[in-house]
Amino acid sequence: MPWKETCVMDEKIKFIAMVKSGVYSFASACRQFDISRKTGYQLVARYEAEGERGLVERSRARHTHENALSDALALRLLDIKATHVHFAFQHIGILSLEFHVDKLSRPLL
Repeated sequence: MPWKETCVMDEKIKFIAMVKSGVYSFASACRQFDISRKTGYQLVARYEAEGERGLVERSRARHTHENALSDALALRLLDIKATHVHFAFQHIGILSLEFHVDKLSRPLL
């Protein structure tokens, strides 16, 4: 007999249906699906806010990066590089600091 295959999305929908039916308590539904109650509450809240679309796996990547350059600074650096084709990266960093283009989180040197 082959293994029964289920996907994560189907399991989440089954969990939501079990919770909404009211037959099982919330804690027993969480135990049956082997998830914490905190995760269960998060799933229910996302389902109520966004429907089935809220159950899709979300990215865990950071939304901001501390060393990211602003768009204005990146464009200015590209302009300097286009104007001074033979300059090394260090020279472009010095020029950008001399022109006070933008505050940098770290020097480009």
